Amino acid sequence: MAANSHLLLGDGELSLAQIEAKTHLFDGVDLLTLSACNTGFTNRSEDGREVDSFGAIAQQLGARGVIASLWSVNDDSTSTLTQTMYRLRQQTKGMTKDEALRQAQLALLTGQLKRANAQTVPDRSVVPNVPQNARKPLTDWSHPYFWAPFILIGNWK
Repeated sequence: MAANSHLLLGDGELSLAQIEAKTHLFDGVDLLTLSACNTGFTNRSEDGREVDSFGAIAQQLGARGVIASLWSVNDDSTSTLTQTMYRLRQQTKGMTKDEALRQAQLALLTGQLKRANAQTVPDRSVVPNVPQNARKPLTDWSHPYFWAPFILIGNWK
């Protein structure tokens, strides 16, 4: 249900229903990154009615491109991936959104980007189905759990 889904903001919550009611909320936004868990996941009910993902709704409300996640994500690796993607885009003239995302994902996959330390750090993104070799403590984020949940919706340029 749209009323049960929400974004947690610094000063409260914004429900999916409230977001949908703002018809031009993201007009002029070239790339919106929704780095929280499951922002690209579309929920289909048993009766065939669909609840659009935050990512799809953001695009309908004016965002040209949206990066969203398909499952629960790790806070540290997501932060590193997102920062790397935006830095690549700023530093490389003409780099497209999809190429910046791809290069940031490859940097996690190949071990170019690693956790700062190998301590066991509490992770707020606890997912029971995370493969054993993707659990803490880790020194790298090469497992697909860390880099593969992100998709680009909309304009890739």
